[in-house]
Amino acid sequence: MNPNSRIWIYQANRILNDQEATQINELSSQFVATWNSHGTQLLADIELLNNLHLVVCVDESHKDASGCSIDSSVRFVKALEGQFNLDFFDRMLIAYKDKDAVKLVKANQLNGQLNGEALVFNNLIEKRAQLENEWLVPAKNIWIANFL
Repeated sequence: MNPNSRIWIYQANRILNDQEATQINELSSQFVATWNSHGTQLLADIELLNNLHLVVCVDESHKDASGCSIDSSVRFVKALEGQFNLDFFDRMLIAYKDKDAVKLVKANQLNGQLNGEALVFNNLIEKRAQLENEWLVPAKNIWIANFL
């Protein structure tokens, strides 16, 4: 995908097992194959990363995602929530790296678990290119710093 492609990151409230991840990837491929904006197929992809982060990506140099097409992607994510007993919309849940593992904690329950140098996932990034250098960042550099 184009590095300037628009992305939305939905973080699950738990780490998915490999079987769930495979099923979600298959359902995502099916959704993307029919995803359109005002009748025009979107150049898009949905990836599940870390068995936790659902990354929805649209190359808007091809066709912009309209309000209706964005709404349909949110409905798709909500349907996944129901099917897999997940919550992709808990914005106070922080994912962070602890050695080689990804862990989750509520922002209001940190109790000193993280310091400013802890690597956390910044799910507010908006471009595909940001996934490499701006997604996993020190906690002190983003909104999470308010909870440290």
